[in-house]
Amino acid sequence: AGLKGLVGVAFNPDGSRFASAASESILIWDTKTQKPVGQPLNYAKEDFIRVAFSPSGRLLAATTDAYGGHPARVFLWDVARHQLMGEPVEGANFAFSPDDSLLPIARYGVLILFDLRSHRVVKGPLAGHEKNISVITFSPDGSLVASGSEDNTIMLWDVQSQRFLGTL
Repeated sequence: AGLKGLVGVAFNPDGSRFASAASESILIWDTKTQKPVGQPLNYAKEDFIRVAFSPSGRLLAATTDAYGGHPARVFLWDVARHQLMGEPVEGANFAFSPDDSLLPIARYGVLILFDLRSHRVVKGPLAGHEKNISVITFSPDGSLVASGSEDNTIMLWDVQSQRFLGTL
């Protein structure tokens, strides 16, 4: 049930729950009982393509795919309350900072930094890629962000200063 069009799964940090992203909904599952926990998370019949828990496990983010003139969007939920947090943010790929404070979001070839506490874009755009960003990751201490692109480059950024550090 709820797995039609399954495209993504992710465990929470302690492994007690996992989320599945499928056509039009996300389900949070109890790992031990293998049963859904609460109601499905959904939004206006959006098809989700990726899902991830924050490092604390308190937040869940999911992204939709772009189609036609409709851009990809990132959605954020409070896991305990099963509640959508604010409006979706335009963008595709994302990564949680180690301290749950920032969510870099790829908008085509640029990164924006979305503040998870104030629920608004606070920094960016960090630009430089010539094609879409396909992967984003943080350094373990949260001070650096790396973005990889379909242009076959990786760019490194200092999060605090937004300073570009180099291309690989």
